[in-house]
Amino acid sequence: MEDRIDFIKDALDINEVKARIINELIKDIPDDKLAHFFAFRLNFVEEKMSSELITKKAIFEYKRLLIQARLKNGEKIFKTISQLKKYLNDYYKGKDISNCGQGSGFLEFVVIGIDKEGNLINKNVQNEFGSYLKLTADEEAVYLNWLLENQFRIGVVDYEAVARKEAILKEIEEKYKQQEIENTQAKISDNRATALIANLAQAKRIAG
Repeated sequence: MEDRIDFIKDALDINEVKARIINELIKDIPDDKLAHFFAFRLNFVEEKMSSELITKKAIFEYKRLLIQARLKNGEKIFKTISQLKKYLNDYYKGKDISNCGQGSGFLEFVVIGIDKEGNLINKNVQNEFGSYLKLTADEEAVYLNWLLENQFRIGVVDYEAVARKEAILKEIEEKYKQQEIENTQAKISDNRATALIANLAQAKRIAG
C-alpha cells in the first residue's frame, strides 16, 4: 500500500494527502497497471486543472477502454438488461452504440445511439425538426436483447455498412422481387395442378 502511495506521489509530484486521494479514485486499477494508467492520464492534462479532476476524467475513459477490450475479446460482461443499460448510459450518452444486424430489429446500415437524455435513438431517421427518432418500447426491447446476446458489438460501428445503405436496400428489393416471382410461379403451378386434378376427375366421371 505504501509503495503504491509513493509511486503516485512520484508520478504526479504531489504530497501524501493528495496521493491518498488519487489512490482512492484509482483503487480499481491494479498495481501492475499503474504506470500504464499514468501514461494514459497524460492525454487529459490541461492547464489550471487539478490533479483530482484530471484523474477523474482519465479513469472514466480508461475503465471504458478496459471494458471495451474485454467485450471485443468476446467476454459477456453484462448478465441483465439493467446492467447493460447502466453501462450504456454511463459511457455512451451522445455517442453511437453500434450498427445493427440480424435479430436486432433493424437493417445493418442502421446505427443506434443514445441522446443526452439517455434515450436510444435511430440515427438513420430524423423527424421534421431534424432530431433523430427515439426507439419505441418494443424496438428498444428487441435491440437491447440482441445487444445483450452480442456484446462484442457494443462500441463497434461499421460505417462502411452505413455507406452501403442504397446497395443494401437495392439487394433487399431484388430478393423481394425474386421471391414474388417464385411465389407467383408456385401459385401458377398449384393452379395448373388443381386444374389437372379437376380435369382428371371430370374425365373419370364421364368415363364412368
